[in-house]
Amino acid sequence: MAIGQSTAIDTSCFCGKVKLKPSKKGYIIVEWMPVYPGENDSFKNFLKANVKLNSNDNGKVLTSFIINCEGNTCGYKVRTIEGIISKDSEIEIYNTLLKMGKWKPGKQVNENVDVPFNFLIEIKSGKII
Repeated sequence: MAIGQSTAIDTSCFCGKVKLKPSKKGYIIVEWMPVYPGENDSFKNFLKANVKLNSNDNGKVLTSFIINCEGNTCGYKVRTIEGIISKDSEIEIYNTLLKMGKWKPGKQVNENVDVPFNFLIEIKSGKII
């Protein structure tokens, strides 16, 4: 688990058919970015509905993970970048990310590819805004 620190992204979940050097972290920009199932803001709504934060948490948390060519997620990182967020809340965000369903994978030249994904969570008074 990578909470509150920056670590190397786990590449063990990368798809075998995508030829990447071990130092690469997948495609950063692709023709079709991965999409969480549902309408616009469905990923943010998933987080709002499932993350229970401490009421005195205020700030910004950067979440990072990989969406592989099959739509599975792995390589999670959660890091507070501004404000004061409790370790318990960082762990809660991390554990909620583990519960995500499959994404529609990213595509490059009509082939599903691995894509690192970053999402900034803004928190005010213990609520995701």
